[in-house]
Amino acid sequence: MIQMEQIDQLRTAVRAANQIVFLTGAGVSVPSGIPDYRSKNGLYAGKHNPEYLLSEACLANEPDVFYQFVTENMYYPDAKPNPIHLKIAEIGEEKKRHSGYTKY
Repeated sequence: MIQMEQIDQLRTAVRAANQIVFLTGAGVSVPSGIPDYRSKNGLYAGKHNPEYLLSEACLANEPDVFYQFVTENMYYPDAKPNPIHLKIAEIGEEKKRHSGYTKY
């Protein structure tokens, strides 16, 4: 379990950093209504060879298949940022104000 002291240490480290990189997975967008990839109801559920459908090879060799998969399965125009997205953006803006640029 995360202790308050650890949260404070993380907060101090983020404030002191010149640059921040956020490494997240597809699950960070689930609260916004966008599925992850491999869960029971995820993007890959029921799809044959789903990694290929999102690959450079599919795009190069079968662009119609690639674009159909992307437009039918990965487009969520009504999705809104969730608290995780908002916090990442807030930290990025804070770093930009203090350093003049942000590198993601």
